[in-house]
Amino acid sequence: SDRVTVVVHEGDGPDDESRRRLFARGVKVLESPVAELVIDGDAVRGVRLVDGRVADAEAVVVAPRFDARVGLLADVGATIVPAPMGTGEAVETDFRGETSVRGVYAAGNVHDVSHQVLQAAAEGSRVGAQINADLAMEEADRAVAAHAGDTAEDWDRRYGGQGDKMGSG
Repeated sequence: SDRVTVVVHEGDGPDDESRRRLFARGVKVLESPVAELVIDGDAVRGVRLVDGRVADAEAVVVAPRFDARVGLLADVGATIVPAPMGTGEAVETDFRGETSVRGVYAAGNVHDVSHQVLQAAAEGSRVGAQINADLAMEEADRAVAAHAGDTAEDWDRRYGGQGDKMGSG
């Protein structure tokens, strides 16, 4: 369309390069919070800004901001990062779904705010399998250590009553 206007309701809006691109395409950028939509009957006619200006419009598209519930994870020390394209915040994880706090995992739209139900559920299933694998590996490591007789209890049992006779040879 030759009649597109970007209204920056809050925040920084497009960066300088994006603004140059928009300007080159004839797109106006207005920076003011939106007060209300101007409606005539059942049709949108414009967007009234807090500063009093009205941007004529036949259609309005809103860029959403997603606020994942990251508070609990932030409280335990997980790293919270801005989501792509300024769409909110997300919990940073590694490829396995583990956060910056060892043993704390995140999946779904708390990790990627663009996930819809199916992607979030699929990632939850994948990360759940990873948690199971990590727990199985920890259990196996404990079993190997116990089998090898290399636990603290084994050392105490082996050398606990030696007194001054302990030596390597």
